[in-house]
Amino acid sequence: MKKLFTLIGTVLLSMSVNAQSETTLGMEAFSIKPGETKTVTLNLHNPDFVVSGFSCGLLLPEGLDVAKKKNGKYNIVFNEDAERYDDHSISTSLHPDGTVTMVVMSNSAANFYETEGAILDIPIVAAADASGVMEIKITKQDIVDSKGTQVKAADVVVPVNVTAIKEVNATETVNGDGKYIKNGQIIIKKGNKEYNAVGGIMK
Repeated sequence: MKKLFTLIGTVLLSMSVNAQSETTLGMEAFSIKPGETKTVTLNLHNPDFVVSGFSCGLLLPEGLDVAKKKNGKYNIVFNEDAERYDDHSISTSLHPDGTVTMVVMSNSAANFYETEGAILDIPIVAAADASGVMEIKITKQDIVDSKGTQVKAADVVVPVNVTAIKEVNATETVNGDGKYIKNGQIIIKKGNKEYNAVGGIMK
């Protein structure tokens, strides 16, 4: 009988671990242009695990970064469309290994709503000289429920395609509207005016 109870306990534990192992953070593959800032979403998939908080890291390749506010902090915010959060807060920092670390928690141990969808909006910035296929890695996933039960999900690799922009000579005339590189700057042409990528009029 003792062996039977032990076997049942082992099976139930295995079922619990398997259910929790499906819980993970993720991000869709995306394309971005050199010099562009694009907001992507960090998604939480938790079909069988009620999540109260999590921590993870974003390891970005050279040429990609997370946009910052004027105060120097990362401009990572909750996704307002999904409305999955309650009284949760976001804390970010830069780890010595270059990983952007995020800790999302609730002081009241409130749970996230729903079991699938966006949690955070993260603005990714591509350098003006970035190009090619890159990878962002979601690392060190530690997902918890309100009782402190932890799920340590595997790393997730997110492909990023940085599309090239044509480079033109300083004296070259570009016909029509478009985006290109001139004198090392990302230029947007509209009508007969040229603007740099941050909005200043080029003379």
